[in-house]
Amino acid sequence: MHKNKYWNPQDEILIDAGAFIHGIEFATGKEAILIGKPSPLYFKAALEKIYCNIENGFYMIGDDIENDIKADQDIDGKGILINTGKTKLPLDKNINIKPDFEVHSLKELISILRREI
Repeated sequence: MHKNKYWNPQDEILIDAGAFIHGIEFATGKEAILIGKPSPLYFKAALEKIYCNIENGFYMIGDDIENDIKADQDIDGKGILINTGKTKLPLDKNINIKPDFEVHSLKELISILRREI
């Protein structure tokens, strides 16, 4: 599972699994073990699956500032926030998570990767 706060299919914001998982944790007095985003285990397993040595560095491309970008940065990756609608740009000034890069299109993304790699 994951603990996402919301998702927005078809531009409609809906509550996601996070609230329900927290409710189950509260009711049982136990903490859930995450196997999805933003769990470091999830990201590390995915990187291992594609034979990426985490110590060599890596980039995470995502549209969720908390569950993609912060999770990636927590294990020393570089986060590229792509504006697809879930995260609204400019970022709220109260958010202390800062992506390494922000893009609005795949063309911008490719340009950054070409410069960085």
